[in-house]
Formats: sequence, C-alpha cells, structure tokens
Amino acid sequence: VHGSASYVSRERRRIMSGCIVNLSLKVQLFSEQEFQGSSQILEKDLSQIVEFPAKSSKVLSGSWIAYDEENFSGNQYVLEEGAYPDLSAMGCLPQTCLKSLQVVNIELSEPVISLFEKENFKGKKFEFITEIVNLQFLGYNPHIASVEVHGGIWIIYEHHNYKGRQILLTPKKISTWKETSGYHKIGSLRPLLQRQVYFRLRNKETGKFMAADGNMDDLSLLRIQAVEDNKSGEQIWVYQDGFIKCRGAE
Repeated sequence: VHGSASYVSRERRRIMSGCIVNLSLKVQLFSEQEFQGSSQILEKDLSQIVEFPAKSSKVLSGSWIAYDEENFSGNQYVLEEGAYPDLSAMGCLPQTCLKSLQVVNIELSEPVISLFEKENFKGKKFEFITEIVNLQFLGYNPHIASVEVHGGIWIIYEHHNYKGRQILLTPKKISTWKETSGYHKIGSLRPLLQRQVYFRLRNKETGKFMAADGNMDDLSLLRIQAVEDNKSGEQIWVYQDGFIKCRGAE
C-alpha cells in the first residue's frame, strides 16, 4: 500500500485522499456531578453551550475538545471515550465553566512530533513517536521553544504525568511555542489514540478507488490496484493508530 505515491505521501507518511465510510460521534453532558440532573446529547460541534453549565459528561463515541470560552477558544480539555463524573475527571478546575465543544477529526497519519530548544525549529531537536510521561525525568530539556507535528494527533501537557494546561495539536509547525500555548515548558505528551475507522482511498486524478485483489491469506498473492467504484468490500480499508489494512483481511 505504502509503495503507491498516488495514495500516500512518503515524506509525511500521510494518506492524501480518503472517504470515511462510517464515523459516529456522540457526547452527553450533564448539569450535575455523577451524571445527574438535566442532560444534553451532542453529535457535532457546539460553539456556545447555553442550556446549562456541564458538571459531568459521557463521551459515547469519538474524541472531543471542551473549551472554557465560546467559539472554541480558551483553555482546552481533551475528552476521549469514557465517563467523566465531575470536572476534575475532565481535567478542569472546580470553578471551570465549559462554554463550547468541538469534535476531534480523524487524522490519517502516523504519530511523530519534534520538539526544539530554540524558536524557529533551531537548537537541539527531540523526536518522539510514543507517549512521554515525564520529559525532564528522561533527561530532556522541558523548556521548549518550537514544535513541529509531522503526523498524528498529539496532546501536550504543561506538567508531567499529563497534568496542567493541555493543548491538542494536529500536523503543523509552531515556530514560537510560548505564543501559541501560553507556557514555555512541556512536562508530558502523548498521541491521541484514534478509534478504528473504515474508509476508501480515491486517486484524485483518475477518480478510481484503491482495492485489494487476490488471496487475503497469502500476502504474496495479493494485488493492490485502482478500480472504478463498485461499492465492494475490497475497496474498504481499516485505519487505526497510523496503520491501514484491507477490511477483507480482518
């Protein structure tokens, strides 16, 4: 699959054109702790939470970012699938009032991030592909001046053990980290675990879809080819955490 430049960028290790087959998103907000009181179910972005201040939540599917200001601004709180009985469980201070909520979109690339000691991507460079619970404990300088996310979705924390202020990053370059985040020290970081997603890959030039043909039990006999849209299972691929495979091989 990764040998075809028509579908995959080798430099970025990122799928260039994809059609998501199914993606369910749902979060339930509650007006009181421990999932009590009034509730509201969301399935898309909400720029202003006006019905009630959320005191607990259940992320039923997908990943979300909660903000303490309207229009997706202010401090961020990343919520993955699971139950959050109070604001503390969501990473918030007790007095926090959540005012907007945003879906975290799927990012079809392998998680890779580089941290730099100086601005504009200069100085000593640290590259990671997995979680780091305590950057300083491992011998790295926690005072970071610039950041480049090559792939994946990353959550950056101000303190170690995933504590303190947090910010979610998709592939991008940040030449001055402090201006973007509000702090100059990174204590811990981790790639966001992305759920399994079914999708199809389409060649932008020809409009044809990537499909697998042959014996799924013997990869040496398997062929990858571009074909017209026929809605078959051979055109559906499975993605999770930077890896893709044909649905027929599951």
